[in-house]
Amino acid sequence: MNYNFWESWKNKTEIENKAIESVEKARDLVIKSIPKKALVAIYIKGSFARREMKIGSDVDMVPIVTENKFEGPVFGVNDSSIEPVCVVPLSLWELKNNKLCSESDHSPDLRAKPDRFLKK
Repeated sequence: MNYNFWESWKNKTEIENKAIESVEKARDLVIKSIPKKALVAIYIKGSFARREMKIGSDVDMVPIVTENKFEGPVFGVNDSSIEPVCVVPLSLWELKNNKLCSESDHSPDLRAKPDRFLKK
């Protein structure tokens, strides 16, 4: 089931319309990237959901997957064709344990722990 919360928005900006196209494309890619039973939900957070997008804003898409092993294929949908969407999956294990299952390629690791997602 798709819940397109933006359908009720009035007076969408050009930035919002572009973001909506990218969100729909990214969502389709995420759904196709892993088995259906492995995907729990897809959340959108941040400035897009608050209708505060500006030039240079991104759209934070957080797919929730059943197992850590599905994060790689989901993360792999990120490319220039879905900009400004940034897909960053979390697993049920990460949410339960408040830990990220993988190490960052960057130091320091600026990724937020799962509890920050849950709080927001």
